[in-house]
Amino acid sequence: MAKASLITQVGANYLEKADNLSDVADKDTSKLNLEVPNVGTAANEVSVNGMLGDLAFQSSAGVVVDDLTVDGELIAAVGKPMPVNGPSMRFDGSNDYVEFADNDAFSFTNGTDDLPFSVGGFVKASNIASFRLTGKYGTSSSVREWVFMTDGSGKLNLITLDSSGNSPQLLQNSPIVADTWYHIFATYAGAGPNSSNAFSAAANGMKIYVNGADITSECTSTNNAGYGGMSNTAQALWLGRGSTLYAKGEIRDVKLFNKELSAAEVKEVYSNGQLPDSFAESTGAIAYASDFSSGVDGVVTYGGTGVGNIDGIGGKNDNLRFTVDSASANHQFSKNYGSLIADGKSARVSAEIYIPSTNTQITRVQVNSDGTANVDVIGTVTATNAWTSVSGVFTKDYPDIRFRALAGTSAVFVGNGSDVFYVRNVRVTQIGAVLDARAEQFDTSTGKLYDLSGNDFVGTQSGGVSLLGREFPVYETGTWTPSITFSGASVGIAYNYREGVYTRVGDEVTCHGIISLSSKGSSTGNFLIEGLPFVPAGGTYASYNSGSIGYVTNMGAGGMTTQPTFFANASNSLSFFKFGGATVTNTDTADNLALRFSITYQIQ
Repeated sequence: MAKASLITQVGANYLEKADNLSDVADKDTSKLNLEVPNVGTAANEVSVNGMLGDLAFQSSAGVVVDDLTVDGELIAAVGKPMPVNGPSMRFDGSNDYVEFADNDAFSFTNGTDDLPFSVGGFVKASNIASFRLTGKYGTSSSVREWVFMTDGSGKLNLITLDSSGNSPQLLQNSPIVADTWYHIFATYAGAGPNSSNAFSAAANGMKIYVNGADITSECTSTNNAGYGGMSNTAQALWLGRGSTLYAKGEIRDVKLFNKELSAAEVKEVYSNGQLPDSFAESTGAIAYASDFSSGVDGVVTYGGTGVGNIDGIGGKNDNLRFTVDSASANHQFSKNYGSLIADGKSARVSAEIYIPSTNTQITRVQVNSDGTANVDVIGTVTATNAWTSVSGVFTKDYPDIRFRALAGTSAVFVGNGSDVFYVRNVRVTQIGAVLDARAEQFDTSTGKLYDLSGNDFVGTQSGGVSLLGREFPVYETGTWTPSITFSGASVGIAYNYREGVYTRVGDEVTCHGIISLSSKGSSTGNFLIEGLPFVPAGGTYASYNSGSIGYVTNMGAGGMTTQPTFFANASNSLSFFKFGGATVTNTDTADNLALRFSITYQIQ
């Protein structure tokens, strides 16, 4: 374990060496220079808890820091939390990278505007030229959206791209230094017709930070008059790769947010590794995405009727149509998202709205996050005979999003029973961390990088990404909730209690569970236990795992004379069988079934 070997009191006329801070406890330690050997770049140099040496500053109160780096030298007031240090992923610059499958959460467009995002992490580039940190940046312009990297000279570079390759960007004026740890971060304010920056001025909303400091004034921004905004492509998110170029060096703690982080938030991520609750951070997940292809998708109407699967409106299909009734009322529909986003958390709502010019009453549609008109307004559409996008951010204090018809400026009016408006592509997205990819969660036994943002994305390494600083598999313990179904159905099933715990080491997990039923319900079919904490591995040998039953009662009504056997299947459930191979079904179970069981299986 590396220890502080030299402590110098600033402004004093003496120099003292000490093995720990207690040796200088009687001195004026209001400002110290601590020289700490660089750690985290060679195997087995860093403890599992990620501490830099064994100086546990994290437990002290925060103090303003003049300079805080991860290159082995700290110049700071004692007591400031230090940047998280620990294991890192090493990329060879030839063919090593980590791929996260395409997901809408990694794309920052609503079809009309570029949406804000922020991205960064700790890097140590052996070759500073064309060091790709992360992005959706494929091998052709049709699958490129954004990338944060260094250019061919080693200068930090944030780029957004449209489908034609037009690319506003922000480029650092001076290159980074090879073989030096940096925390690099970039933010983008978004651009487009509904943004403070037009597409032609998109680069004006870009910033770059190094070690928590805003260096945008030391960068050159380049706008592109032809830029039309990012597209949502099928390109995967890559770490360590962009197009056909690869990073050579080390990467750790990559984070992606669907918001433009403030300078204070960037500094917080740099210093403490994440945003605390005081910044109202959430998972950044897509809480709701509408699907009106077969119905109204759970919306509730007031003062009118809703019908889904309406095609051919403004050239688009699968729309929701709302028709006002003839009452004197608010004419609106709502979508409840109350259980999807916690109170006090921020979210972005976006949608497309179409108002026909043949209407005689409805002249505009208001979107708001409150039950009262003109309160917490997200946006208002007035254009006719064209699909118009609306997007806005709100803080949740009400469980519904409302789409409200207005007659002029009036929300309450006597409807004519015929005016309509159409809505499509409604999306509610939490504002927060989209991806939290830490080297601590890179499992060498599976070649997987497990996301800690709460979205549970899983990245897969390619080439031969290696791990430095912690050469053992991921270890994790937790709880899970087992559920009984009969061929996937669970009508009327009721429990006295049910609990589960698990221990995971690398690509293998051991699960224990206990279930007691008060009613087995009315569903029929094969007896299954669902809710496993990890999806079992698939393929030819998926069923080579098997479990054991420690206790069972009231399973055998169908004539079973021996204890059943079971295994974990690739559908993320446990399948049960009688002696001889027949499947256990609802007829084999009683209302008061009780079961204790364990199983060990490999995960995907």
